[in-house]
Amino acid sequence: MEPLAVKGALRHPKKLALLEALRGFAATYVFVGHVAIMRFRLVRGSSALLFQFGQEAVMLFFLISGFVIYYSVRNKPLVSAREYFSRRTLRIYPILLLSFAFSRYLCGRSGNLVANLAMLQDFKFAKPGVWFDVYGGNSALWSLSYEWWFYCLFFLLFRFVDSTKQQVIVTSLAVSAGLVFSLVPNEPCLFLIYFPIWWAGVELSKCYSAKIRPTLVNQKHSVIALASGFAYFGCWSLLDAKRHIGLSLGLHPVLEARHFLAALVILLGACLLSASGRKRFFAVLRPLALVAPISYAMYVFHIPLVIQAHYLDGILGQAAVLAYAAILLLAAFLAEIPFQKLINMLAQPLLRQEGPNVPASEVSVRP
Repeated sequence: MEPLAVKGALRHPKKLALLEALRGFAATYVFVGHVAIMRFRLVRGSSALLFQFGQEAVMLFFLISGFVIYYSVRNKPLVSAREYFSRRTLRIYPILLLSFAFSRYLCGRSGNLVANLAMLQDFKFAKPGVWFDVYGGNSALWSLSYEWWFYCLFFLLFRFVDSTKQQVIVTSLAVSAGLVFSLVPNEPCLFLIYFPIWWAGVELSKCYSAKIRPTLVNQKHSVIALASGFAYFGCWSLLDAKRHIGLSLGLHPVLEARHFLAALVILLGACLLSASGRKRFFAVLRPLALVAPISYAMYVFHIPLVIQAHYLDGILGQAAVLAYAAILLLAAFLAEIPFQKLINMLAQPLLRQEGPNVPASEVSVRP
């Protein structure tokens, strides 16, 4: 579960080097975008447009997560619930608890700790049916609840359902949840509605593991599921517009339509990239693989450590953001490397020995 060695990742495609670079890109983009929008209030003009796709970057995280979780357990059909959930818990919670501490003791912000520990948090102001808000106003934490329940659903499907029927069940659950959500908006239905986005990564991983190039043909079920999600929330948006209900790119139902459209574009891009070759594309992203080993901590720390931080503003003015960024990188490094290693070492009695070739990106975020 330690971070994937970047040097090895860059030279060894079997360790999912491109995904490491994409993970680093997504984490960096979300961080820079939040700084531009939340710290410098860059919300208008052509330059501001460059930083408006943080939500789309989260969808990239979802697909990467689905890909690497399947990749990590593909040869373990009898993986135990204890091993699987112990590893997920050890990866998610220690660093998450640190983020809670930063919010509480550095920023003086709090929230419903129990609900966030139970992974029931989301954007309460942005979507109907959300039960609990993110702790301390740390908006990045919304995606962790989805990730956690995706892990749970994946384990049940992987462990107990034939692989040929898994995607049918995923889509059926999403459709059923969509029908219920349209009548009674609620958080569990949101998790199920979004599950096909994460599962699209699983289907890509199945192709990769079988050494099959992903195409529009073998990914057609994912394409249909994601296009259907976009159509569902797109129609909801049109109905709201007809009823003269104000629409916003950052609010329901346009927000969910954006999410599904982004996932669909990413999936189509993966198919096209695979068909055309990816060497040039990877060369551009390659340096960002350096960020991947600390990307999860960057994601959950950057709101309290950079966006909400003000203790240096009076001393450094606008330049304080550079100091906050340096503090963030240091904190992320310490959390992901020595701290996470210590946690893993202390938890070894709970775990079976894992094989040597499991990539650490299996435990990547989820912005």
